[in-house]
Amino acid sequence: MKKTSYLVPEPKHFEGFASNALDFFRRLRRNNRREWFLKQKSTYETTLVAPMKLLLDDVAERLADAGVPLAPNRKSPVLRIYRDIRFSNDKSPYKTLISASLYRDGSKINEGVLYISFSDKECFAASGFWQPERVVLHAWRQRIAAKPKEFEAIHHAILKAGHDFVWTETLKRLPRGCDAHAESPIAKYLRLTSFIVVRPITSREVTSAKLPAEIARFAIQTKALMEFGWRV
Repeated sequence: MKKTSYLVPEPKHFEGFASNALDFFRRLRRNNRREWFLKQKSTYETTLVAPMKLLLDDVAERLADAGVPLAPNRKSPVLRIYRDIRFSNDKSPYKTLISASLYRDGSKINEGVLYISFSDKECFAASGFWQPERVVLHAWRQRIAAKPKEFEAIHHAILKAGHDFVWTETLKRLPRGCDAHAESPIAKYLRLTSFIVVRPITSREVTSAKLPAEIARFAIQTKALMEFGWRV
């Protein structure tokens, strides 16, 4: 009698990463070579890339329902694992993490992203604008100075949600042309060189089907910051 094979259907929604999925990066860190990775590539694709794509789709669907125009780039939703080693002293060919960004309308040319990253050492989501170009950063500062109450309200809402700006992305002194605001409550914002909010992701959340809802909630909580930057 001919044996019948039963195929396990692939999940249509994110169900959580496997409990040992991120251990892949611990092993990759010890074996960061092309020969090793090629033998393990199918494991990487199955246990990390596939669920990551489902996570991005679920987050994007929730954000669309909430009126937040952030979506993964359809052509390349997950960022490449290959490192750019052209100008680096570290010639390790692979990143020891998996990451992705959701862009405004899914286009990489639009600034302001929701960035998601997972590794065996750290997992987090980040929302905002990282190191805008000088002319754009100048425009940020002009708008903050022109709309101080609006930006303070945005920061207050972020704090109320349990988050804060990444204050390491800041100048020690006020930038040129901002001296008039030295004693103002907005002086600390004018010294920022990035406008980023980070939410750590716990090991329990990594394996939970509830993670898309949590990441979407974080993006909604920082929506006002994104909109402020888009208006800039």
